[in-house]
Amino acid sequence: MRTRCDSESSFSSFDAADATSGQIAHLVHKLDFVLNDTLLSEIDKATLEFGKLGGTTFTHILHFTQYGKQFCVKNKVSPDGLVQMAFQLTYYKFTGTFGSTYESAMTKRFFHGRTECMRSLTMQAVKMVKSFTDPGSTSLEQLKALRTATEYHTKKTNLAKNGEGVDRHLVGLLNLARIRQRSLPGYEIPEIFKDPAWSRMRYDSMSTSNCGGYSLSSFGFGPVVPDGFGLGYIIKDKCMHFHITSFIKGNAKKYSQLLQQSFDEMANLLVNGTPIHVSSKAKV
Repeated sequence: MRTRCDSESSFSSFDAADATSGQIAHLVHKLDFVLNDTLLSEIDKATLEFGKLGGTTFTHILHFTQYGKQFCVKNKVSPDGLVQMAFQLTYYKFTGTFGSTYESAMTKRFFHGRTECMRSLTMQAVKMVKSFTDPGSTSLEQLKALRTATEYHTKKTNLAKNGEGVDRHLVGLLNLARIRQRSLPGYEIPEIFKDPAWSRMRYDSMSTSNCGGYSLSSFGFGPVVPDGFGLGYIIKDKCMHFHITSFIKGNAKKYSQLLQQSFDEMANLLVNGTPIHVSSKAKV
């Protein structure tokens, strides 16, 4: 979904204030693109491929209006942490297992900083979900598990934002190893990248991103694996918006229904002490 970014907005005001005055008009030049038959043909092919991809992506929008950031802060739980734990609980309800999860973490405090990956499927998150499947667990035990998982999530997110994540570093090392392999006969890719755990971690069953734009009502993107979900979300003071995508018909809508259920259950646990009971069918 296309939105206007901050840089575009800033350029517009800069252009109006200065370029029209003639101070920098001589620095602005129109770009004329010359497209030959080969480029036009490639553009047509790309348009067709994009249309095919769009036709195989199913989207469901969830505007969750029961609560938002204010509710989370009042109940002393991280808003983003609660959302990510709801994703974990919902995915478990949907599949009966756990899936590696990608969450983008901004590294904008660094010059030219972009993003690092925050892996929200932690052992604390797994223990939280398992506590919800244990019919003998009490509301106090479940609440403790939820708070522990969200607090650890916040800690890991801050590490990623401070440039202390591992994903980008490891991917960089893998790319360097591949370059070295092409130039050095007999060079072997390091064993860590051949381990099944590496491939499992990199298979993002849920690709997620939190957009903080209060002027937006929704934003989204597609899944990154055939059986996965793309989860774009916006947390506002009194509501939350979710853009859910899947390549499998019906999955996005079903996930949305289960996600709303998860948020309702977590609110009842936080406010009323009502335990969450999910059927135990984990495959880990």
